[in-house]
Amino acid sequence: MDTKNLEDSKGFISFREYTESQDKIKRDLLKSQESVKRDLTTRLEKAEVHQEKLDLKVEGIDGKVDGLKELVIPLSIALTQTAENTKQMAQSMEKFTESQTVTNGIFYDKIHGQAIMMEGFKSIAEGITEKKKYNLGVTVAGLGIISVIITGLFNLAPIIFPK
Repeated sequence: MDTKNLEDSKGFISFREYTESQDKIKRDLLKSQESVKRDLTTRLEKAEVHQEKLDLKVEGIDGKVDGLKELVIPLSIALTQTAENTKQMAQSMEKFTESQTVTNGIFYDKIHGQAIMMEGFKSIAEGITEKKKYNLGVTVAGLGIISVIITGLFNLAPIIFPK
């Protein structure tokens, strides 16, 4: 067969064209593989850098969380103990108030009794004071009458006893 006829005809290619096209396809595939490989390598490097940044952030946050744990847990325990102590103090104050109410009730009764007694003494004292005022008035009136009589006698004495 004549190869020239085969070459000129449509639909047939020569072995050389076939191998060249295969080589070109292989080169193109290798180039695209290298391009994809470079692209993937770049993406992988970026992802690794991003992952390192994330790891650093996570470590920083983890350290902060550990610091918060060191602060919050003892604070929580302290607040719980404070609440218990406050409850105990409230109970103690309630018992103290009840005992003081009883004690104050006793003192109130005593003081109230003494106030009633003092009112009684006051009324007795006022009665005595009024009696003393009356007696003083009577005494002053009596002395006044006696002094008038004595003064009158002295005024009448020259008339009665002439010299």
